[in-house]
Amino acid sequence: MTPNELLQAVCDRFAVLLLEPEKLEGLLKLAMRRYQDKAGSSGSLYLSADDVVNGGVEVPPFFSQLIAVHDSKGNYHKSMINREGMINVTHVNRWSEPPYKVDFVVDINHLPLDSGMLPGESIGLIEQYLYHLIELQNNERLRQANQAAKLPVDAIPQASETQAKLDALETAMEEEHSFLPTISISGWF
Repeated sequence: MTPNELLQAVCDRFAVLLLEPEKLEGLLKLAMRRYQDKAGSSGSLYLSADDVVNGGVEVPPFFSQLIAVHDSKGNYHKSMINREGMINVTHVNRWSEPPYKVDFVVDINHLPLDSGMLPGESIGLIEQYLYHLIELQNNERLRQANQAAKLPVDAIPQASETQAKLDALETAMEEEHSFLPTISISGWF
């Protein structure tokens, strides 16, 4: 799901939406940034023995930081990213067993909103967080409109209620922050 598809799905849940598209896009970016800061997201790719011999593979789009590289036995391997943007395994020895799994941090903050794909594990929390961010702003506008029209505002949820939901979602994001895999370092030293 792209970020814009997520935004549209959230906006469709509102019967009355009083926010401009620019404001909605800003809230989408805020929700993605908050998820990145609190939970983070990881990705993986595999290098074959041929990839290693031929200089590696291109760093994937939205690569942020290398986490670890290990072979099919689970042994840690050193790696490097060269000036050409190729990631490769270094210090391969006769005990190394391809394929090599490269784990990395995905930078969702720089995904193109119309074509970048959000990591699957991030969608639920970003969606909920975005909904409540929009709800907070939209309810304030509804409250102002009702007060200007001298209509009751009792049915509109208080900002403190929505903020409590946002705080709970941030806690849930922090608890999900377990994307760093364990690595084992073994071999002859």
